[in-house]
Amino acid sequence: MVHRQCYSGGGAADLDDATDNPADAAPPGKADRGARRRARAFFGRLLCVYLGLYIAPFPIDHIPVLGKLLSDPWRSLWAAVVPWYGEHVLGIEQALVNAPTGSGDSTFKWVRIAVFGALAVVLAALWTIRAGAREPAPARLWIRILVRYYLAANMLNYGLAKVLVLQFQPPTLDRLAQRFGDASPMGLLWTFMGYSPAYTIFTGALELLGGLLLLSRRTALAGALLLVGVLANVVMLNLCYDVPVKQFSIHLLAMALLLLAPQRRRLWGLLSGVAIPAVAPEEPFPSPRGRRRWRIFAAVFGLGLILFQVQRQLGFRGQWTAPSPLYGLYSVDSMSRRGEPVEPYVGSRWRWIVFDRRGNLTILNEDGAEVTARVVVDEAAQTLTLKPRRGARLTSSGTLRYAFDPAGALHLVGYLFGSGVDARARPVDPERFLLTRRRFRWVQESPFNR
Repeated sequence: MVHRQCYSGGGAADLDDATDNPADAAPPGKADRGARRRARAFFGRLLCVYLGLYIAPFPIDHIPVLGKLLSDPWRSLWAAVVPWYGEHVLGIEQALVNAPTGSGDSTFKWVRIAVFGALAVVLAALWTIRAGAREPAPARLWIRILVRYYLAANMLNYGLAKVLVLQFQPPTLDRLAQRFGDASPMGLLWTFMGYSPAYTIFTGALELLGGLLLLSRRTALAGALLLVGVLANVVMLNLCYDVPVKQFSIHLLAMALLLLAPQRRRLWGLLSGVAIPAVAPEEPFPSPRGRRRWRIFAAVFGLGLILFQVQRQLGFRGQWTAPSPLYGLYSVDSMSRRGEPVEPYVGSRWRWIVFDRRGNLTILNEDGAEVTARVVVDEAAQTLTLKPRRGARLTSSGTLRYAFDPAGALHLVGYLFGSGVDARARPVDPERFLLTRRRFRWVQESPFNR
């Protein structure tokens, strides 16, 4: 949402001419106003440059087929510049690699913020030296339009992920078997959100609605107001539950506030009971034909954003593999290592074995330690091939043979962690856990808080 700004007359040339002759020097009050105008212009340009760097390569990366090809050079540029800046300017000794770890708060990305900030200061200073105290109104108009669509695209992305119950899913079998105190803060949040699909869909619907409202200039103010509340909650969850999307969510919240900035006086008047007339919105193209073409383009682009995000989220769902034939939760009844029985309650003894829907095997020990691995099941040979996962304790592949006895118990035999293992485990119904067994109810005679 962009609104026309009213600026005082006079430009950089007027200020320069006023100081050429000492006899005609401007009064202190006028000089102070000129300095303030220059400072305001500088910070306006600084914001434009920084946001442009941060948002790029959007919307180029949303172009079908060509998006990745056109945006890869931009990403490759920063993949080279950021490590150099971190080493030679900030003195960071560790290697900065822009690897897909799932974290938005990696050292690489924090250093990239510093690079964008430093570059924005230099470019804004050069821009101000050249343009003087003139307000960068056209640049601010276009950067707000870019921010509006960028924020809309991300809210459509996150909103659809929640509405389709892709981001927060019901507690997995390994999460149910995990000791409550062994959960990480982020894992606790994911379990909390995933337990209630209705609440997840509700929060996603608010994000989705805010994103849709931003696609139209007429409803962008309502969308920005809604998203300030939604994103403030997201930021606090990320900060308080150690979710590594802190800097990104803070930027999104700042963008929503930026869209509200032109109407700040009107909004304050609404809260304080003082009627302040609306400011006429500024059009990117002054001619009637230009405005019509822009509105057609904006409508097509907005529809394209929606279709892009829908296709993306459905693609994520399509990547899910069929459940493993061994899918389930198993409680270990007996175990031996190197031919010697491992007594119950010994820390390294297996307590739970979990085969999830995504082709992973999780082993939970008595001491709460967890081992996860990708697993390939060969039903014909009745073997399990274990492959290391990123961040998992398993550092080498292994193979286990499996079989089921007449009572349905699972028998695993093989070589793992440098020793032979032999374990027997019985399947466990997930409904044995209170979290999955307890259902919603309107009538409660007393609180049920366990």
